[in-house]
Amino acid sequence: MTNATKSEQSMPTIFPQAVVMQIVSGLGFSLAVKTAVELGVFSAFNNGKITVSAMAESLSLNAPALSRLLKALQSISLVTQDEEGNYEVTEYGATLLTGKSPRSLEPLVKYLLHETVVQSMVEMKYSIQTGKPAFEKVFGEQWYGNHEMKDNYLQTMDKAMEIYSRMSLPALLASYPFGQYDVIVDVAGGLGQLISGVLQSVPEAKGILFDLPETIERASANIGGSEIGERCTLVPGSMFEQIPSGGSLYMISKVLNDWDDEHVVSILANIRKVMTREAKLIIIENLPAKEGLSPEEAFRDLLFLVCSEGGSVRNLAELGKLVDQAGLDILAVKQTPSKFSIIECAVR
Repeated sequence: MTNATKSEQSMPTIFPQAVVMQIVSGLGFSLAVKTAVELGVFSAFNNGKITVSAMAESLSLNAPALSRLLKALQSISLVTQDEEGNYEVTEYGATLLTGKSPRSLEPLVKYLLHETVVQSMVEMKYSIQTGKPAFEKVFGEQWYGNHEMKDNYLQTMDKAMEIYSRMSLPALLASYPFGQYDVIVDVAGGLGQLISGVLQSVPEAKGILFDLPETIERASANIGGSEIGERCTLVPGSMFEQIPSGGSLYMISKVLNDWDDEHVVSILANIRKVMTREAKLIIIENLPAKEGLSPEEAFRDLLFLVCSEGGSVRNLAELGKLVDQAGLDILAVKQTPSKFSIIECAVR
């Protein structure tokens, strides 16, 4: 018997049923993380190790129930327990600490696992049967038109988008020559994290932040008093109507996947209308591989299916068709050190 054969025989057998049960258990673990974040469990680790009883007392929680939650988090390597019974976060759990890092994933957890999203996911069967967003079935209105969302979700969404921008900004700045452009327009740029970072790296450039009036109102508090405030003009409006003209570079980041093909073509065509022959457009998106979606990409694709108006995670070929329909040509595709790619386009 060869050493390889001995090694193969000593390896534990992983039955298909066990793999499937791990997948099915994922729902419970996602909700466990959601619960821990919302109850402040990870915040309790900001000062280091802590016992179950001390955490339960500080957070006004039931100690036996909290112990079971922590054991669940331990099983997925977010926390660990020492021989004295103290819990502490692992390197993975540390990504959910609050107040310790500007890149804490806590806002993303609250955004992706918000009650409205979870309730819509539960009704996924409706979306598969009809092709329509389950969100509208559950709440009677569109995702971003939901009144409950307007009341308590916008701040969560703003913080989540800020984290996305902070995570990807260094890679974007290192991967594209923003210094070649004198006027940079950020279309649907939210609170302006991207345009702010770009303008800080290119001190001679001017910027335009363009988004809906209510978003621009919230963005003014961030940009108005900042160091780039005098170089960045805030313009309210709709990307489905009129895009600001005068840009030498237009950017649209992590927006197109939220919309169906028809709306994406409309957005891109509106940008094309105001571009000169010399101007460029960069689309910043996560481009999945041709072979298929990663688990994270597949989750976001299902999120778009059940919540958005036809949004989806598109690969380069799918996005390229829409770019072509809008009268634009793709000049280059740059994979950044982050999960996001830069697709550079010009007027045909």
